[in-house]
Amino acid sequence: MSERSTSTGWALAGFTLGVVVGAALGVLLAPASGSESRSKLKEVLEDAIEKGKEKGHELVDKAREKLFEEEEEGTEEEA
Repeated sequence: MSERSTSTGWALAGFTLGVVVGAALGVLLAPASGSESRSKLKEVLEDAIEKGKEKGHELVDKAREKLFEEEEEGTEEEA
């Protein structure tokens, strides 16, 4: 995989982590009872985990596509 693709993946991971941390802090610092805050935090984290999994699967799929494209190009050049 190219260096650019790796950089993009790390940038996306950093952005996602920032969103999760920001959302968690927002819920924790908002004026609400402890049980409400925990409930909201649980929802936010579950949602963030699900989105993270989806993005992870997308990145893996894109990486596989790129790998197969490069393998095919290498096979065509050899022929």
